[in-house]
Amino acid sequence: MNKIDKVILGANPFEGVSYLSQEQRTHYREKFSKIDNIAEIIEVAGDFGVNTISTGNNPNVLKAIKVVEKEKDDVKVIPVIPSVYEYVKQSSLGGMSSLLDGITKYNKLKIALKAPSLIKKGLSKDVLGLFSDLIDLELEGFRDFDMPVIILHGVTVDMAISLNQVELLGVFCDFIREKYDAEPGIATHNFGKLMPVIEENNLDINIILAPVNKRGFMMNPSQEKCLDLVAKTDKTVIAKKILAGGVIDPKSAFEYIFDDLKINNAMVGIAGLDEAYQTLRVAKKYL
Repeated sequence: MNKIDKVILGANPFEGVSYLSQEQRTHYREKFSKIDNIAEIIEVAGDFGVNTISTGNNPNVLKAIKVVEKEKDDVKVIPVIPSVYEYVKQSSLGGMSSLLDGITKYNKLKIALKAPSLIKKGLSKDVLGLFSDLIDLELEGFRDFDMPVIILHGVTVDMAISLNQVELLGVFCDFIREKYDAEPGIATHNFGKLMPVIEENNLDINIILAPVNKRGFMMNPSQEKCLDLVAKTDKTVIAKKILAGGVIDPKSAFEYIFDDLKINNAMVGIAGLDEAYQTLRVAKKYL
């Protein structure tokens, strides 16, 4: 398995995602509609030794990475697909054509999630082609990047679990290994529910991206349950939401993840240069 960098730059702010307020989300969308504003943060992260960025199929983020690559040759990208948030954003911001495109992609995703049960009912296995086609479409923009890991989006994973379509996770992992020669991973917002499902179904999944932080923010069903599973698993857990949406200071956040819990990998989103210097100065000691 390709080595994963200890600290990974997340792209939530670049994609207009904020857990604080609608005003903050609007600010992010406006600020990061300019590629240079994204590129300068990626460059600073690289200066501190954080050379891997995880992102959905967001055109501005991918263009910014290519800008940075002209000066740096060690940038790695971890795609998180499919870009569910991007579909929703297109639907709400892009006018009628974007609305239809977003709805079409989201409907394909919902159909793909039901593929295993549809096959069991006697329908063609070509239904699974919708899922593989969606993956190929999402990864088209990443084809020129070094991709050590490709992650299935948490919304998709949690939907698959809730619909009892566990087989789809295995299909995703097999497809990524065979076609893209990369290590597959999955994200979740319900680590406590996901881990027993992986074990019970003996799924060959080695990398899990999940919320872990000192406040228990988005650690479902509870912080206690999630921490117990983190301590027991031999999987690679990449901790996300380590700043709990910006309410935990970087020093406390990194100490908790790396020193207290002994987790080996963390992802952090950064929305400005001041924030970058403050956060990455702390992160650098763990690299």
